[in-house]
Amino acid sequence: MELLAPADPMRWHLIAVCAGTMALFVLVYVPGPDRRVFPGRFPLKHAGGHARESFTAIASRLGTDKVGSHSYQHFYETHLQPLRDRNIRLMEIGLGCLMSYGPGVSFQVWREFLPQAKLIYLEYDEICANEWRPKIESAGATLYTGDQSNKTLLQQIVLLEGENGLDVIIDDGGHTMQQQLTSLQVLWEIIRPGGFYVVEDLITSYSHDYGGGPPGAPSTTISYVKSLLDFLICQDADDAHQPLPFCEDKRLAVAR
Repeated sequence: MELLAPADPMRWHLIAVCAGTMALFVLVYVPGPDRRVFPGRFPLKHAGGHARESFTAIASRLGTDKVGSHSYQHFYETHLQPLRDRNIRLMEIGLGCLMSYGPGVSFQVWREFLPQAKLIYLEYDEICANEWRPKIESAGATLYTGDQSNKTLLQQIVLLEGENGLDVIIDDGGHTMQQQLTSLQVLWEIIRPGGFYVVEDLITSYSHDYGGGPPGAPSTTISYVKSLLDFLICQDADDAHQPLPFCEDKRLAVAR
């Protein structure tokens, strides 16, 4: 698979977060020339002043693996906290149909943590998805079914959701390299300014079962993240009029 940087590379910033034995990859779409602007933390209270349950507490109570050994709560608590009372649009790939604790747990987490959010799901397992569809749609959420590596399906979702855009996309789907990279390449274009694109479970980049390989293996999501980091460093070097000799190759490797 050809590795392409997200469109309009001057308008994104990358965070690579290592948490426990897993890794979380986050791209942030930032409007304008400043690629270092992030929303600040808001108090863990309602507008009325009373305390509210944190992401960690909600996720722990409901039993999702986004807390615990994965430790993704550090990112979600910090960066999604400012969005708790906003009418955001969040899409998650993966309903959790194969999880030991059963499907729909993260759906419940997001409903409680982001009560004003419009939730959108993409699930591969059609039978499981259809069992959950009444509950999801009765809550005002949208559920698509299909493989996240299917470009035609993803392009249809872009057409349907692109007009309003998405503030957060979380890829917790099949975790294969083709699925992760295809989804990122297609869905990135509908992220709103200031939005987040999150890829969970980057550890699969090192697993042959998911299309990964040893460190340095090409065409893995980890390799893509490293290329984007190089790309950003090259941009900063160019901005400082201190071009680096390896940068031309990096631009050719990841730029459209």
